[in-house]
Amino acid sequence: MFGRQHRPIDQDDIELEVEEEGLSPADESTDTSCFLEGLVSLPTPEEISLFVQHQDQKRQEVHIKREEKVNAAQEKQTADYNRRKKKGSKIYDLSVGMHVLQSNLRNESRKGGKMEPKWTGPYKILDIDCNQQVALETVKNGIK
Repeated sequence: MFGRQHRPIDQDDIELEVEEEGLSPADESTDTSCFLEGLVSLPTPEEISLFVQHQDQKRQEVHIKREEKVNAAQEKQTADYNRRKKKGSKIYDLSVGMHVLQSNLRNESRKGGKMEPKWTGPYKILDIDCNQQVALETVKNGIK
């Protein structure tokens, strides 16, 4: 659009540049093999084993650091959870056979409904399981 126009590269242009440097394509293949022999050296088995040991040691250090960070994060989350739970919930001593009232949570979720009672019941506690879930029975007509 603006500036110079695109001119595709021809194979002839590449060969001219190589010939200007004084090398022919046939000379390049022989010269590069000699050139690479001096630069490339394969590691010895001792160097390989040292490298592998070093990498294993680094991996173990990273693993230990990661475990420390995970444990610290879990402890922080546990402390935060316990603090929230302690602050926001009330603890009651409930036992089987007690008569209790149940909070009517439908008032909170519905628009309006302010005239409904805040508590329902009375209920009798039939069973308390390991998760502190309570099985209730109405006192008036014995419905579970």
